[in-house]
Parts: sequence; C-alpha cells; structure tokens
Amino acid sequence: MPKKSIKFLGLDNSGKTSVIVSIKEKFGYVDTVKALKPTRLIEREEFQFLNLEIISHDFGGQIQYRDDYLKFPHRYLANTDLLFYLIDCQDPNRYGESLDYFDKVMEYFKEQREYFPILILLHKFDPDIKENRELNKRALVLKQNLLKYKEFQIYFFETSIYDIKSIMDAFSTGLSFLFENIEMLYSYFEDISKRYNILFISLIDSTGITVGEYYSALRLIDKLKIYNLYLEVLKKIKMENKEKHEFSDTLSSGKRFSGVIEVLKLSNFDFYLLILIEEEKDLEKTVSALDAIEAERDNMEEIISQILT
Repeated sequence: MPKKSIKFLGLDNSGKTSVIVSIKEKFGYVDTVKALKPTRLIEREEFQFLNLEIISHDFGGQIQYRDDYLKFPHRYLANTDLLFYLIDCQDPNRYGESLDYFDKVMEYFKEQREYFPILILLHKFDPDIKENRELNKRALVLKQNLLKYKEFQIYFFETSIYDIKSIMDAFSTGLSFLFENIEMLYSYFEDISKRYNILFISLIDSTGITVGEYYSALRLIDKLKIYNLYLEVLKKIKMENKEKHEFSDTLSSGKRFSGVIEVLKLSNFDFYLLILIEEEKDLEKTVSALDAIEAERDNMEEIISQILT
C-alpha cells in the first residue's frame, strides 16, 4: 500500500493538535481540546485513506523545537507529500514570527525542489468573530504575504474548533490531492446530480473525511446545517446498526429537502453516501424522485467502487 506523509506545522498555540483531535473525534471534542498540553517535539500517527497509508506528523511549535527542525531539516522536513500550516488569526502580535517560520520552512523545500500542496489554515476564525472587519483585513494581508511562493499550490482555509465542517473541509481537500482519481468522482457526482436534480451529494468515509461531493448554489449556512445533520444521522446509523436512514429538514430559504444516507461497503470499508433533493409541493413527485435514485443505487455503487479501487 502506498504511503504518504502529511505534516502539521505552525507556532506553539496555533492549534495544530486541536485540529487533529477535532478531526479524530468529531463529537464532544471541545473539552478535550481545552485540556490539551503543548506537543513535545513531534507526535506521529498512521491511518488509512482509501488505498493510501497516511502518516501524520504533529510538529510541536515551541521555539526550541522549531530551531531543531530548521537546523536538521533533512531529518524532519524531507519526504513531505502534504503540508498544513496553521496561524492563530486571533494573535496578530505573532503574525511576523509565524510568517518568518513559514519562510524558513519554505526555503528548505525550494532548495530541495520538493513541490506539493500546502494548505494554510487561518485558525481560531471562530463563528462569532467571522464577520469582524478588522479580522478579515488582517487575514487578507496574511494571504497576500503567503502567496509569494508561486512554485507551490497554496490554498487558504478559515477554520475553528467551533465549526467542525471548516476543519473537515480543509482536511478532506488536502487528502484529495493525494488520491489521483478524486476528480473522476467529483465529475461523476456532478453528472448524476444533473440527471436526477440532486441538491447535494457527498461520499464520506467512516472517519468523517469527505471523499467527494457535489452541490449547486447552496449557502454556507445550509452546508453547515447539512453537515451537522449528517453527523447526527450518522450516530443513529451506528447506534442502531442500520444500513440506511431517511430524513427531511428545511433550508435557510424556507424550502424543504429530503435526504437519505446509505452505507456502502467498498474494499471492506464502510462509506456513507449522502443524497439530498429539494422537496416538491406534490409529495408523490418527491417520493418518485427518491425511488428513481434508489433504483440507480447498485449502478452508483459499482461506478464509485471502480473509481476508488
């Protein structure tokens, strides 16, 4: 099985370990995060994503550790396939220090001609301050300073432990760069969404990582609602040992939607296929649409399996 190395870097207190804990636990993690102690040197974990073995490295951000990484970069930084760099957006007094550390890390990769995707998480971008004008101005300046490395694919995400979807979106996007067939899955979801007038379709693995999705014209507030609803339904599926769960709810526009989550077993792993459609005033039309999608299920499962394996 191919191995890929992902690394989480940033200053101390930037939130690296908090993000990793949030990804792993997804439920009730806030108290755990608040009790975390600073990471010492590097914490290493392994997990499987599709047909890849992922080795995750959480780099402690204290100055003595950073000095060590930069003194012996071949030992610590070499063979990186994906980099997450975290910046505490609520601590502008340390922006300069964080940018300087990032510059030194990037100089090493440039010298070694190691080019790979880099995801910069402007972390602690909490929901209650997300619209703050000063915070957004500072975030824009940070992005401008970080885009000078033209050789690299650099992506920005605003994340918070109080918004689990923001973290999972960033992490899922990063992992998607490591799997070469992911674009095929997105294209297939786009095609099937148009054929069946699907509002939202997503394939999520058993750890909560989004493998692929497609949606049209959904507001952010609705995407957050759908993801939180998915988490609630997933708990029910696991607790009740079900293979399928149907549900309905309301969008921010007032329109209602119907949805279904089904368990797909691919390569001996469980995946969860989430499909939503907008409800018709005529309930029979909605039922017919869901029946048509269900009739396509076996074919969908076969195609998804071919793409992912």
